[in-house]
Amino acid sequence: MAKASQVRAIETAFNRYTLAFVIGEGGAGRVWRATDASGKDVAIKLLHADRATAERRKRFQNEILFCLKTIHPNIVRVLDHGVDTSSGKSAPFYVMPLLSGSFRRLLASQKGAALLKLYDQILSGVDAAHLQGVVHRDLKPENVLVDSAGGQVYVADFGIAHFADEELYTAVETAPDVRLANFQYAAPEQKVRGRTTDRRADVYALGLILNELFTGEIPHAVGYKTVASVSPDYAWVDEIVADMIHTDPGKRPPSIDFIKSRFISCRQDYVTRQRLSQIENTVIPIGAEDDPLTQEHPKIVDVEWKNGFLTLILDRSVPTEWIQAFQRMHYRSSVMGKEPASFQWAGNRASISAREHEVQPVVDHFKSWMPIVTDTYREMRERTRREAADRDKAKLAAEREELERQRRIRQNVRF
Repeated sequence: MAKASQVRAIETAFNRYTLAFVIGEGGAGRVWRATDASGKDVAIKLLHADRATAERRKRFQNEILFCLKTIHPNIVRVLDHGVDTSSGKSAPFYVMPLLSGSFRRLLASQKGAALLKLYDQILSGVDAAHLQGVVHRDLKPENVLVDSAGGQVYVADFGIAHFADEELYTAVETAPDVRLANFQYAAPEQKVRGRTTDRRADVYALGLILNELFTGEIPHAVGYKTVASVSPDYAWVDEIVADMIHTDPGKRPPSIDFIKSRFISCRQDYVTRQRLSQIENTVIPIGAEDDPLTQEHPKIVDVEWKNGFLTLILDRSVPTEWIQAFQRMHYRSSVMGKEPASFQWAGNRASISAREHEVQPVVDHFKSWMPIVTDTYREMRERTRREAADRDKAKLAAEREELERQRRIRQNVRF
């Protein structure tokens, strides 16, 4: 924290800001926490007066002009700007919203899918810059600011960006001794003097951040820690990372929009491949028989005869399918008019009209039918299970065909 004697105020044409303490510092300047004339908290990026070279001033101007012109929910806003002369030297500064911290802080406490929505916002912010011909060239977690309260991220620090619009921005040729971009996130072409740097350098840095978002590591060589090794459900992200960090810029995704499309297609393709694998490894069993009625038929335990109506009482209730098997026994020996189809059923009771002398013959015939019913019922159950298994197989085959068709279409479509 700055000492009390160092706390000072700086002014613009329309506001006065009281600097409280430093919350960030780089080679060219500092970021201060401050309050404006109304007491609102803000952040102020102030160049070091003794280091404000002509080149750094031009870069600072580029950054201010771009952020003033570009109104986008994922690019940091410049609220005000001016020149501080309180030290006897002029030092340009600009005012921006005070945010919670950088994306680096989130990476230290969170990993993986929880940060994907915020990463999508980073892509949107960079895309907005690219659409205006602006290449950031120094993308890293420290240069993405976070508003934790609103779940919003802002791409910041466009100080070394390359601006294609020469009439609007002052383009600065990078001198051989000026080290651009954080070494860890710089694309291979940024490390070679004289190489052209375009939006694909930003794509490279974004690929490194994407992998780090899951693994906590920055991939820089073959054999780096993959997303699949720590988050198998997001293994599809590895395909995107590999494309984004290709050493040959020409083989990287050409745009942020393309990357977003890849997110959708790779996720869908991964889910499809997983489902196809499940289908291929799915064995549809006919199913084991678990109904005791297929092995042992019910038995008569009592009879009731009253007013010419005979009721046979069984040792258990029987299901509708068993009754159907019973009623389908055609051409079986029976008392005249007392065929299986003539019985009425209710739970474990089978009833039929019968005269007194017919009671015993009906009972005897009924008992002789029981083993036959058991065989018929067992066959019905087996047929039902086979038909269900065949339907399941047909359903899986149709699903596999549709998934493979969709996958072929996605693979053949070029964005």
